[in-house]
Amino acid sequence: IFLESPLAKDLVVGDASYLTPTLANRTMDLDLMASSSAIKVNAKLNDPDDLREALRLKSFQELARLHMTTQHCEEILEFYLAAEGLVGAGAEDTSVEVIKKCYSRFLCEGAPSLVSGLDVGTRKAVLDALVESESDGDVAAALQRLGEAQDATYQLMRSGFWYRFLACDDGKRLVFNE
Repeated sequence: IFLESPLAKDLVVGDASYLTPTLANRTMDLDLMASSSAIKVNAKLNDPDDLREALRLKSFQELARLHMTTQHCEEILEFYLAAEGLVGAGAEDTSVEVIKKCYSRFLCEGAPSLVSGLDVGTRKAVLDALVESESDGDVAAALQRLGEAQDATYQLMRSGFWYRFLACDDGKRLVFNE
């Protein structure tokens, strides 16, 4: 279905801004695992937004990326962070082209970093909103649907990765509010 849509003519796969870190960068990041410094999270443990608050911290992002790479699901984190750059506070470039690149990288069938676990309806809603945004020039609907896809990936991380991470030694480095 996607390949027949109007977006297929401009399909962009593998934009450098959304690439998973190279192996060279990953080995440099392994130093984080050797560190025993605490990471302060501005939330209470088991609050619905505890993971969201942790994801705002660069030190946690790198640690989470390493753990998710070992579980072969780092694309979930990469999409979450890419979408945050488009729909989160302080988002700057939210053109249809930039949203399309994010969709092509993470959500369309055959994407190089396809986010597994997202249902087809969520992916199709983003695509439909992108098509609408291309025709009317208003990106609000596309950003809203992208935000919904980001929320769905948050729930995937929270129900899967998060509790396993908290149980490991690196997870014990996180310090939450009382």
